[in-house]
This record gives sequence, structure tokens and C-alpha cells, in this order.
Amino acid sequence: LRDGLLSDPAVQRVTNYWEQVTVACFGIGVLPPAPGQIPYLPLEHLDQSMSSVAVGDICAIYHFDIQGNLLESELQDKVIGVRLDQLLKANRRIAVASGIEKAPAVVGALRTGLITTLIIDLELAREVILQLKV
Repeated sequence: LRDGLLSDPAVQRVTNYWEQVTVACFGIGVLPPAPGQIPYLPLEHLDQSMSSVAVGDICAIYHFDIQGNLLESELQDKVIGVRLDQLLKANRRIAVASGIEKAPAVVGALRTGLITTLIIDLELAREVILQLKV
């Protein structure tokens, strides 16, 4: 289905712009989802080895551990989204997150090197600073 959609001219008009992105804005997801959070990604799509070490994701495709190591995922070949090389071409990569429960995900995301600007709330910022000091 993914490949069929990507071959559609209407979809290609959008995806072709991803090569020209100079500013990207994205959220930082937390894994597993925080209590009360509506899951945007069914956990059965994460293999067991990844789900035990992944703390978060960027663009719902790029999962990482607390050290900022990107984790391989079959999901990358199943989801339509900006490719990592396209994301890295953006001069500014702005990540947004809120809620103290996202602290491990934000720490891991910062360590990936994918973020140039981070926008978070004060409570989360305090917790991130504490975790980075450890």
C-alpha cells in the first residue's frame, strides 16, 4: 500500500517537497505511550528488542534509546514520512514536547543530534536538565 501511494502523482507532488525542506518542526514521541496518551502507533508494530530499549521517536518513524542511538525498525519501510537524509538537510530542525513524562524521550532525542532547536515547557526542562546531569 505504501509503495502504491508513493507512486501516485498527487502524493509525489507532496513528497518531492521533502527534498527542499529548510526548516522542519516535529514532536518528540514517548515510548511506551504515557498514561492517558492516545497511542499514534500500535505497540505491536515495535519488535520486542526495540520496545525494550526505545524511549522515544521523531516523526513516529525514527526510534531511539536513551543514549540517542537510532534503532532500526521495519516501520521505516511501511510508513510514509520524510526520510532521515531529507530531514538532516533542513538547516533548522525544531523539536517540540511537553509534559514531564517525556523527559527520557527528550534526553534521548537531544543525544541523536537531529535537533537544532528545542521547545519544551518549564517542568520538562527542569527534569531534562536533571537527567542530563546524571
